[in-house]
Amino acid sequence: MKRIPFTKLTGKEYDAWLENYAKQGWHLEKINGLGLLHHFREGEPSKVRYFSDYQGKKPKDYEQIFADSGWELVSSDQEGFYLWRINYDHRERPEVFTDRQSLLGHYRKIITLQLVILLLGTVGAVFFGPENPILFYVYKIAMSAMAVLIGLSCIKDCINYIRIRMEAAS
Repeated sequence: MKRIPFTKLTGKEYDAWLENYAKQGWHLEKINGLGLLHHFREGEPSKVRYFSDYQGKKPKDYEQIFADSGWELVSSDQEGFYLWRINYDHRERPEVFTDRQSLLGHYRKIITLQLVILLLGTVGAVFFGPENPILFYVYKIAMSAMAVLIGLSCIKDCINYIRIRMEAAS
């Protein structure tokens, strides 16, 4: 068993991070409640496609659609985050979205979530903090760093969204 803290923010980077561990023979076993510590078990190296998704309110047949396509639900939480995987050792890497509209809808959900988190984090950094002066500044620095990382992630997703929209228009 290997425990690794999670360090990536965006869906694609997170998925690639997990896929890289699977190629090295480390397979995700579980994620702690906060989603920050990942537990891996050692096994045979394999090609595994991971897909992290945010649904908020889950559509009626959401889990069944993935299960029918061979995907395994690795983790989910009450906030609407889902992590799926599928082994593809003897075929091409599977794609989740086969049409642009679904992909654009996915990016809209992720960007909206990032903006809400960014807004709440900024309000928290500006208006709240511990009474202790040292902890106050540590808190402000941590919240500012989080805001920068989420902001960069949001910018990257916005660029991808615009790129896909422009490809569809041409």
